[in-house]
Amino acid sequence: MTLTGGTHGYGTVYSVTPDGTLTPLHSFKYSDGANPLAGLVQGTNGIFYGAPGDGGLNGDCLTLTNPGCGTVFSLSTGLGPFVAFVRGSGKVGATVEILGQGFTGTTAVSFNGTSATFSVKSDT
Repeated sequence: MTLTGGTHGYGTVYSVTPDGTLTPLHSFKYSDGANPLAGLVQGTNGIFYGAPGDGGLNGDCLTLTNPGCGTVFSLSTGLGPFVAFVRGSGKVGATVEILGQGFTGTTAVSFNGTSATFSVKSDT
């Protein structure tokens, strides 16, 4: 993402290929966010999320009587859900946490072919 620039001057989200080719995906127009300072975060559902600190539907963001500027947006690029470890390593017998979705109904978990006891705390 860029802080400024784009079609409306409030920043742009780009896709970047391994060879460095930039493709604009969205140009902020203030009503849907403006001047994003931080990068995107990918949820385990495969969708990216961001939170520009400016813009949004509140058109008068510069007064103390009308606070609450900014918005949250999502961007789907077609990536599917994924699973990730909360902690990437541990000793044999250590408890691990796995983030992802679609865990309801899981019947088995194994690590390198070794079965593990488990409990599903939530679908995600």
